[in-house]
Amino acid sequence: MDADSGAIGGSGSQEFMVLAEAGEDEILYTEDGKYAANVEKAIALPVEAEASPFITAEKRETPGTVTIAKLCELLKCSPTVVVKNVLYQAVYDSGRTVLVLISIRGDQDVNEVKLQNELVKLANNYGGSTVIGLTVPDAAAQEQWAAKPLPLGYMAPNLSDSYIKPPKPAPVELKAAGMVLPKFLRMVDKTAVDLKNFVTGADEVGYHQVGANWGGEFTLPELVVDLRKATVGDRAIHDPTQVLQTARGIEIGHIFQLGTKYSKALGATYTNEQGEENPLVMGCYGVGVSRLAQSAVEQSHGKDANCARH
Repeated sequence: MDADSGAIGGSGSQEFMVLAEAGEDEILYTEDGKYAANVEKAIALPVEAEASPFITAEKRETPGTVTIAKLCELLKCSPTVVVKNVLYQAVYDSGRTVLVLISIRGDQDVNEVKLQNELVKLANNYGGSTVIGLTVPDAAAQEQWAAKPLPLGYMAPNLSDSYIKPPKPAPVELKAAGMVLPKFLRMVDKTAVDLKNFVTGADEVGYHQVGANWGGEFTLPELVVDLRKATVGDRAIHDPTQVLQTARGIEIGHIFQLGTKYSKALGATYTNEQGEENPLVMGCYGVGVSRLAQSAVEQSHGKDANCARH
């Protein structure tokens, strides 16, 4: 099945799974046998968004609606017409901290593995090579960088950068270490891009904006990415009539391509027929020998044999 390569990186990543209820991984697959993926990597088509009941843009009082369920109950609308805005705090190996504001459809959740991968792609912009920390900032973290209390539960896609304290003057050699960039990195998930007359936060506790549109009340973020977590019931990309189902699995093997990323860094080369030196093309091929034994027990044990789980 399709899989994420993890911290090692690479592409063409595939895992080999043995199905078992005690498996540590969730698998999403289609009955036709043409698609299977670890939930960390899975892609799919979400259910269609419903039509918005709001035709004009206005700010509405929505007290006590910090959750999507409470908001939709009050406004009598579907979560598929809501744009929720989720804040993450990413720390790069350069020491720089970036605050990431993600706009995603209200019925969807952020896949943090996909988010981490997207942020790693941007590492060069922040003087780093990878992300060493990714969290939802708690009250203690916010106290370190927030210039004023955040309108949690009511944030808008255009949450002002003024919520971040400006950086204090520091010697050049210390500027990167522990620095929180005074500007939100804004991303929008593909599920939210085409929504019309949507509902979202108004950047004021107790209020939401209804009937909002990209290009109107809000500017669509430049970074449009797939960040949603695929789930049971989604439609398959290769055939929308196929619906994703779920199972648990034990990983017994993992293969993926590394290309020349590490061979270039190590100076590992070969000489071709023309006498030219080229970097080796590398790949990883792993088999979990001890896991094979566990998998055999998990698939074949009787009701009184649970040794593999211990």
